[in-house]
Amino acid sequence: MGRIIRQSALIVLISALAGLLVNSRLLVRFHRGEFERGFVPAAETESIVYVSGDQARDLWQNQQAQFIDARSPGLYAAGHIPYAANIPLGEADKEGLVKRLNLDRVKPAIIYCGGGSCLDSLHLAQWLSAHHAINDIRVFQGGWQEWVDSGLPVEASCDKK
Repeated sequence: MGRIIRQSALIVLISALAGLLVNSRLLVRFHRGEFERGFVPAAETESIVYVSGDQARDLWQNQQAQFIDARSPGLYAAGHIPYAANIPLGEADKEGLVKRLNLDRVKPAIIYCGGGSCLDSLHLAQWLSAHHAINDIRVFQGGWQEWVDSGLPVEASCDKK
């Protein structure tokens, strides 16, 4: 009985090591914060530019971009990047909301969501690119979590528009 358990444990260990070896490139991309791109076909995102946390911070500090939060109204109200507009990906009337916000079609739009494995910012960027003539749409992959972890300014509101 002990021999069977040892052999089973050895098989599990070898399988786990083989899995790590085969997927090592995916694991490296995950740790670099590139996890999201690995699960969306490249052809669908080739026109989207990704920005780092430092780039997002610089664009925000120099007021060179408009920020769009793709998270839910509740998460946005609890905290968001100052001056960011809220266009939740799940909003039923995104079209009407975009019109009411009167987005600048020339100024870069930096779209973010929760960060990590959140794809809402990417999907909202794709939707805005397909439905609105905004010239420069970028995705801040680190999103809200990276912004907060970096100690950058945050704003909370009671307004859930």
